[in-house]
Amino acid sequence: MSASHLDLRQAMAVDQQAVINGPLYRFASRLCTDHPSALHPGYGPYVLDCPWFDLVAANNLPDDNGWVKGADGVRAKVGQHLEFEYSTTTSFKSWRLDVETLLQRDFRQIGIKLDIQNYPNGIFFGSFLPQRKASPPTGAVAGRYDIAKVEEDLSYDPDDSWLFACNQSPSAVNSLGGGNLTFYFNPALDKLFAQEQATGEPGMR
Repeated sequence: MSASHLDLRQAMAVDQQAVINGPLYRFASRLCTDHPSALHPGYGPYVLDCPWFDLVAANNLPDDNGWVKGADGVRAKVGQHLEFEYSTTTSFKSWRLDVETLLQRDFRQIGIKLDIQNYPNGIFFGSFLPQRKASPPTGAVAGRYDIAKVEEDLSYDPDDSWLFACNQSPSAVNSLGGGNLTFYFNPALDKLFAQEQATGEPGMR
């Protein structure tokens, strides 16, 4: 099932505070953007409306759009079930398994089934993500993946072109080395990146 529908993407809510309090042992904080105020002045909750986990609202969205829970608790509409595959690498960081358990719980309460399919670090970053090869448990379309968890190391510089620019999507041109692992494609955003990169003024960037 595709998560391209806005109502479904909004309904896929995660209790971030539970993840922070549990698997992360409070060594984290909620972010409203990828650049927190600690890294760059001006970024913070006062800039963006930071979303909160709202189980009632998360259930109302699919309800209002015709996604009905079946006897198994999983929502369906016109023969399509809300079942997704979630993948990450557990190499070196076993707490990711605990995070997955919490995500499965949260999604289950909304009526979404989350299937876990993890990979060794080399496979996850070397072939699964850049080549978009999904594994078979959910019967996902070949050449795509549903949900993947990665971590990015950000700096003081607010330039995100390496994460979201069109030419940063892994391809034969960049030897599958691009950082845009979401394969986000937005030429209008590329123009903004070009403007941002043309100035050294922090406020403009």
